[in-house]
Amino acid sequence: MEQEIVIKGGFSLNYKRERYPLVNLIVTKEELIVKTKAYGIYKFLPENILEIEPVFFFPFLGQGIQITGKNDQYGDSIYFWSFRNPWKLIRQIREIGFLSS
Repeated sequence: MEQEIVIKGGFSLNYKRERYPLVNLIVTKEELIVKTKAYGIYKFLPENILEIEPVFFFPFLGQGIQITGKNDQYGDSIYFWSFRNPWKLIRQIREIGFLSS
C-alpha cells in the first residue's frame, strides 16, 4: 500500500478562500493534491513544483505552506493553511518522497 499524508486545513488562491477544515492536502510520492469543497481539486506532480516554502501570516493562527508551480496552470501560488508547523509539514512531504531536495 502506498504511503500517503492527509491533512485538513484551509486554502487561498487569489480571491478564492476556503477555511479549515474544508480543505484536504493529500501527498503521495507521485502527486500533491489540494482538494477543496468549493473550488475543486488542484494537482501537482513533483516535476511541476517550483518550490514549497513555509508561510507565517500570524504565528500559529496563520501558518502553512506556499506551493508554487512551474507553469501558470493555477495562476499564482496556492496557500495551504494548517495548524501544523510548516517546517515539519515540508519535512514530511520530503520524507514521503514527493520532493527530492
